[in-house]
Amino acid sequence: SIPLEDQQKDLTKIITHVDSQGNILWQEKVDGVDYIMGDNLGSVLVIWVEAKSNDLLLLKLNEQGKSAWYERGPLRIGHCLNGNLDSFSLVSDGISNCYITWQDGHNVFAQKVSIYGELLWGDTGVLVCKDRGSRPCIAADASGGAILSWQYAELDEHGGSHTPPQLYT
Repeated sequence: SIPLEDQQKDLTKIITHVDSQGNILWQEKVDGVDYIMGDNLGSVLVIWVEAKSNDLLLLKLNEQGKSAWYERGPLRIGHCLNGNLDSFSLVSDGISNCYITWQDGHNVFAQKVSIYGELLWGDTGVLVCKDRGSRPCIAADASGGAILSWQYAELDEHGGSHTPPQLYT
């Protein structure tokens, strides 16, 4: 799937599923795209920050380009608490559950979402690193779990790093 800009509306994006021959199979308008990933089972996972509410949203589109979880639209998986949601990472565990990490200010969060769209780690995910984390990423392991990593740095009173960042996993 390829996210394309909709020239008629600044904030609307179009997700387009193209087959191996270049044929367009379906197109679906979504409110935003900050990160997109296929789940190897024909579905597409899309993450974005909703500008009005500062909510982190996740949408799963099935093989026909329709919402796989809820007819009402995307799933709220987090909310901006500390200034800026950034550095998204998303991975499927191979059985259609997914793991998401993101940065909110200098905090790193993670969430697991079931194949049915259930938030498995609470309404706002779990806090992985408080006040010193940045650049989270995530990878699936071979047993249905995930491995998270992020940078950790001591910060001065202005939020700048005064020590070299260290990588945590």
